[in-house]
Amino acid sequence: MGRPNGLSEATTSLLDCSSDGINIITLGDFDIQYQGQSLLTSIQRCYKLLELLRYFIVFRNRRMLPETIIENLWPSVDCSDPKNVLRVQVYRLRKVLEEMAVISKSQQELCLNLTYSNGYYLFEVGAHCQLDTDIFEAAIRRAESVGEKEGFSIDLYEQALTLYNGQYMDGAINNEWLIPLQNRYHRLYLQTLHRLLEKMASMELYQEITEVYEKVPWKPSFPINGAMFADKDDDNGFVKE
Repeated sequence: MGRPNGLSEATTSLLDCSSDGINIITLGDFDIQYQGQSLLTSIQRCYKLLELLRYFIVFRNRRMLPETIIENLWPSVDCSDPKNVLRVQVYRLRKVLEEMAVISKSQQELCLNLTYSNGYYLFEVGAHCQLDTDIFEAAIRRAESVGEKEGFSIDLYEQALTLYNGQYMDGAINNEWLIPLQNRYHRLYLQTLHRLLEKMASMELYQEITEVYEKVPWKPSFPINGAMFADKDDDNGFVKE
Protein backbone atom coordinates (compact mmCIF):
# COMPACT_ATOMS: atom_id res chain seq x y z
CA MET A 1 0.00 0.00 0.00
CA GLY A 2 1.47 3.36 -1.00
CA ARG A 3 1.65 6.43 1.11
CA PRO A 4 -0.74 9.30 0.21
CA ASN A 5 0.74 12.33 -1.51
CA GLY A 6 0.43 15.97 -0.45
CA LEU A 7 0.61 15.27 3.27
CA SER A 8 2.69 18.36 3.99
CA GLU A 9 -0.45 20.47 3.54
CA ALA A 10 -1.60 19.18 6.91
CA THR A 11 1.23 20.91 8.73
CA THR A 12 2.17 23.92 6.65
CA SER A 13 0.28 26.47 8.75
CA LEU A 14 1.33 24.74 11.96
CA LEU A 15 5.10 24.70 11.42
CA ASP A 16 5.82 27.74 9.25
CA CYS A 17 7.98 30.32 11.06
CA SER A 18 7.42 34.03 10.56
CA SER A 19 10.55 35.84 9.40
CA ASP A 20 9.80 38.50 12.02
CA GLY A 21 9.28 36.06 14.88
CA ILE A 22 11.52 34.68 17.62
CA ASN A 23 11.97 30.91 17.88
CA ILE A 24 12.66 29.43 21.31
CA ILE A 25 14.29 25.98 21.20
CA THR A 26 13.93 23.85 24.34
CA LEU A 27 13.78 20.24 23.11
CA GLY A 28 17.50 19.52 23.13
CA ASP A 29 20.10 22.27 23.36
CA PHE A 30 18.46 25.47 24.58
CA ASP A 31 18.55 28.41 22.18
CA ILE A 32 16.68 31.54 21.12
CA GLN A 33 16.85 32.24 17.41
CA TYR A 34 15.86 34.95 14.97
CA GLN A 35 15.84 34.03 11.28
CA GLY A 36 17.82 30.90 12.10
CA GLN A 37 20.59 32.74 13.96
CA SER A 38 21.25 32.28 17.69
CA LEU A 39 20.72 35.31 19.91
CA LEU A 40 22.52 33.72 22.87
CA THR A 41 26.06 33.62 21.47
CA SER A 42 27.30 36.42 23.74
CA ILE A 43 26.18 34.69 26.96
CA GLN A 44 27.02 31.04 26.27
CA ARG A 45 29.49 31.03 29.20
CA CYS A 46 27.27 33.04 31.55
CA TYR A 47 25.87 29.98 33.27
CA LYS A 48 23.80 31.69 35.97
CA LEU A 49 22.25 33.98 33.40
CA LEU A 50 21.35 31.08 31.11
CA GLU A 51 19.86 29.13 34.01
CA LEU A 52 17.72 32.12 34.94
CA LEU A 53 16.58 32.57 31.34
CA ARG A 54 15.72 28.87 31.09
CA TYR A 55 13.75 29.13 34.31
CA PHE A 56 11.75 32.16 33.20
CA ILE A 57 10.93 30.53 29.86
CA VAL A 58 9.70 27.37 31.57
CA PHE A 59 7.49 29.47 33.88
CA ARG A 60 6.66 32.06 31.27
CA ASN A 61 3.63 34.29 31.74
CA ARG A 62 3.39 33.38 35.43
CA ARG A 63 4.11 35.52 38.47
CA MET A 64 7.09 34.09 40.39
CA LEU A 65 8.23 34.87 43.92
CA PRO A 66 11.97 35.65 44.31
CA GLU A 67 12.20 33.06 47.09
CA THR A 68 10.85 30.32 44.81
CA ILE A 69 13.30 31.18 42.05
CA ILE A 70 16.27 31.16 44.44
CA GLU A 71 15.19 27.89 46.05
CA ASN A 72 14.90 26.17 42.68
CA LEU A 73 17.96 27.58 40.92
CA TRP A 74 20.49 28.15 43.70
CA PRO A 75 19.39 26.13 46.74
CA SER A 76 22.89 26.04 48.23
CA VAL A 77 23.94 29.60 47.45
CA ASP A 78 26.33 30.80 50.17
CA CYS A 79 25.78 34.52 50.63
CA SER A 80 24.11 36.84 53.11
CA ASP A 81 21.67 38.33 50.59
CA PRO A 82 20.53 35.80 47.95
CA LYS A 83 17.77 38.16 46.81
CA ASN A 84 20.40 40.67 45.83
CA VAL A 85 22.18 37.98 43.79
CA LEU A 86 18.89 37.40 41.98
CA ARG A 87 18.36 41.14 41.43
CA VAL A 88 21.81 41.44 39.87
CA GLN A 89 21.16 38.51 37.53
CA VAL A 90 17.75 39.89 36.58
CA TYR A 91 19.33 43.26 35.79
CA ARG A 92 21.92 41.57 33.58
CA LEU A 93 19.24 39.48 31.88
CA ARG A 94 17.18 42.57 31.09
CA LYS A 95 20.25 44.14 29.49
CA VAL A 96 20.79 41.02 27.40
CA LEU A 97 17.17 41.09 26.24
CA GLU A 98 17.54 44.73 25.30
CA GLU A 99 20.69 43.99 23.32
CA MET A 100 18.88 41.17 21.53
CA ALA A 101 16.29 43.73 20.42
CA VAL A 102 13.71 40.96 20.71
CA ILE A 103 10.82 42.83 19.20
CA SER A 104 8.73 41.99 16.19
CA LYS A 105 10.09 43.98 13.26
CA SER A 106 6.64 44.27 11.73
CA GLN A 107 4.60 45.03 14.84
CA GLN A 108 7.19 46.79 17.02
CA GLU A 109 5.97 44.79 20.00
CA LEU A 110 8.17 43.15 22.61
CA CYS A 111 8.55 39.40 22.13
CA LEU A 112 10.17 38.86 25.54
CA ASN A 113 9.65 41.12 28.52
CA LEU A 114 10.79 40.79 32.15
CA THR A 115 9.15 42.91 34.86
CA TYR A 116 8.95 43.09 38.67
CA SER A 117 5.77 44.25 40.38
CA ASN A 118 4.18 43.78 43.82
CA GLY A 119 6.86 41.33 44.91
CA TYR A 120 6.66 39.08 41.84
CA TYR A 121 8.75 38.61 38.72
CA LEU A 122 6.88 38.14 35.45
CA PHE A 123 8.52 36.93 32.25
CA GLU A 124 6.17 37.48 29.32
CA VAL A 125 6.47 35.68 26.00
CA GLY A 126 4.61 37.56 23.30
CA ALA A 127 2.56 36.39 20.36
CA HIS A 128 5.50 36.81 17.98
CA CYS A 129 7.49 34.09 19.77
CA GLN A 130 7.25 30.42 18.89
CA LEU A 131 8.21 27.69 21.37
CA ASP A 132 9.09 24.29 19.95
CA THR A 133 7.20 22.60 22.79
CA ASP A 134 3.99 24.41 21.83
CA ILE A 135 4.35 23.32 18.19
CA PHE A 136 5.35 19.78 19.28
CA GLU A 137 2.20 19.35 21.38
CA ALA A 138 -0.06 21.10 18.85
CA ALA A 139 1.10 18.74 16.09
CA ILE A 140 0.37 15.71 18.29
CA ARG A 141 -3.08 17.00 19.25
CA ARG A 142 -3.89 17.67 15.61
CA ALA A 143 -2.67 14.22 14.58
CA GLU A 144 -5.01 12.67 17.13
CA SER A 145 -7.97 14.73 15.91
CA VAL A 146 -7.87 13.93 12.19
CA GLY A 147 -9.74 10.66 12.65
CA GLU A 148 -9.66 8.32 9.68
CA LYS A 149 -7.22 10.45 7.68
CA GLU A 150 -4.35 8.13 8.51
CA GLY A 151 -1.92 9.71 6.05
CA PHE A 152 -2.35 13.17 7.53
CA SER A 153 -1.92 11.90 11.09
CA ILE A 154 1.30 10.11 10.06
CA ASP A 155 2.70 13.32 8.60
CA LEU A 156 1.78 15.28 11.72
CA TYR A 157 3.35 12.69 14.03
CA GLU A 158 6.53 12.75 11.94
CA GLN A 159 6.66 16.54 12.07
CA ALA A 160 6.28 16.43 15.85
CA LEU A 161 9.08 13.87 16.22
CA THR A 162 11.51 15.99 14.18
CA LEU A 163 11.18 18.70 16.83
CA TYR A 164 12.35 16.39 19.62
CA ASN A 165 16.12 16.78 19.42
CA GLY A 166 16.94 15.69 22.96
CA GLN A 167 16.03 16.09 26.59
CA TYR A 168 13.94 19.14 27.48
CA MET A 169 16.23 22.06 28.37
CA ASP A 170 19.25 19.79 28.01
CA GLY A 171 22.42 21.07 29.67
CA ALA A 172 20.79 22.71 32.69
CA ILE A 173 23.13 22.61 35.70
CA ASN A 174 20.77 22.61 38.68
CA ASN A 175 18.00 20.64 37.03
CA GLU A 176 16.06 19.00 39.88
CA TRP A 177 13.15 21.36 39.25
CA LEU A 178 13.24 20.37 35.56
CA ILE A 179 13.06 16.59 35.98
CA PRO A 180 9.23 16.26 35.99
CA LEU A 181 8.99 18.28 32.76
CA GLN A 182 11.88 16.39 31.15
CA ASN A 183 10.15 13.10 31.97
CA ARG A 184 6.83 14.39 30.64
CA TYR A 185 8.20 15.45 27.25
CA HIS A 186 10.25 12.29 26.85
CA ARG A 187 7.23 10.14 27.65
CA LEU A 188 5.17 12.13 25.12
CA TYR A 189 7.88 11.58 22.52
CA LEU A 190 7.85 7.81 23.10
CA GLN A 191 4.06 7.65 22.95
CA THR A 192 4.04 9.63 19.72
CA LEU A 193 6.64 7.37 18.14
CA HIS A 194 4.63 4.32 19.15
CA ARG A 195 1.43 5.74 17.62
CA LEU A 196 3.25 6.69 14.41
CA LEU A 197 4.59 3.17 13.91
CA GLU A 198 1.22 1.60 14.69
CA LYS A 199 -0.46 3.76 12.03
CA MET A 200 2.27 2.98 9.52
CA ALA A 201 1.78 -0.74 10.24
CA SER A 202 -1.97 -0.44 9.69
CA MET A 203 -1.23 1.04 6.23
CA GLU A 204 1.46 -1.61 5.52
CA LEU A 205 4.14 1.06 5.17
CA TYR A 206 6.90 -1.34 6.15
CA GLN A 207 9.73 0.44 4.36
CA GLU A 208 8.80 3.70 6.11
CA ILE A 209 8.72 1.88 9.44
CA THR A 210 12.26 0.65 8.87
CA GLU A 211 13.42 4.17 7.98
CA VAL A 212 11.87 5.67 11.13
CA TYR A 213 13.23 2.82 13.25
CA GLU A 214 16.78 3.40 11.96
CA LYS A 215 16.70 7.12 12.67
CA VAL A 216 15.38 7.27 16.23
CA PRO A 217 17.59 6.74 19.32
CA TRP A 218 14.78 4.89 21.15
CA LYS A 219 13.53 1.69 19.55
CA PRO A 220 9.87 0.56 19.63
CA SER A 221 9.06 -3.04 20.36
CA PHE A 222 5.83 -4.53 19.04
CA PRO A 223 4.93 -6.97 16.26
CA ILE A 224 5.11 -5.54 12.73
CA ASN A 225 4.24 -8.01 10.00
CA GLY A 226 4.99 -10.92 12.31
CA ALA A 227 8.38 -9.68 13.52
CA MET A 228 9.69 -7.94 16.58
CA PHE A 229 12.06 -5.01 16.08
CA ALA A 230 13.57 -5.09 19.58
CA ASP A 231 13.31 -6.72 22.98
CA LYS A 232 10.93 -5.00 25.36
CA ASP A 233 12.85 -3.09 28.04
CA ASP A 234 10.34 -0.88 29.86
CA ASP A 235 6.64 -0.19 30.34
CA ASN A 236 6.48 1.78 27.09
CA GLY A 237 7.97 -1.06 25.09
CA PHE A 238 11.12 0.82 24.15
CA VAL A 239 14.79 0.20 24.47
CA LYS A 240 17.58 2.72 24.17
CA GLU A 241 20.12 2.17 21.40
